[in-house]
Amino acid sequence: MKKFMLVALLLAVGVSFAFASSLKVPWFVDNADATSGQPPALGAVGVIFLASNSAEDLTCYIQYYNQDGVEVGSVAAGVPGASATTFSIPALASIAFRPVADDSAGNVEGAAGRLVPNRGTNEATPKKNGSCKISWEDTAVATAPGVYAAPDSAEAKTAVQGAYRNVAVVSGTDSRLMVYGHLLPPGA
Repeated sequence: MKKFMLVALLLAVGVSFAFASSLKVPWFVDNADATSGQPPALGAVGVIFLASNSAEDLTCYIQYYNQDGVEVGSVAAGVPGASATTFSIPALASIAFRPVADDSAGNVEGAAGRLVPNRGTNEATPKKNGSCKISWEDTAVATAPGVYAAPDSAEAKTAVQGAYRNVAVVSGTDSRLMVYGHLLPPGA
């Protein structure tokens, strides 16, 4: 009976355990108006780019944090049917999204990018900066239609690749345009 209970416990733990992979944007600023376009007239437009290497649609999860590392949550994008925690990247596709604003008129986000949840807030003053973690389950990664990667394989851990770009207008004696970007390494 003890052996049976031990096997049942191991199966229960094994069934509920799923490998996951992630990438993190260490800091973003996205304080320009939603329809500002690029370059913005004033402020900064932060854009996160994600590319799926999966042969099937990939469900991702997003978590936002403030400057103190406290999770601030997310809000559903201003699009009917959008979720407050998950979004999808179509098979072998790339999406771009602003972490704070839904930017359909600014021509920065496409339809899939507008479905990514935006940064929420739990501060007294709404902020338009922070960091975020994007994760996905390795078991959902298809190397070819119907062929799935092993949960701890390199293919599963790099199913999503990312980059971040910031475009800002710096005001002063003469206005200047500041642009920078960097690749996002895979996380844990």
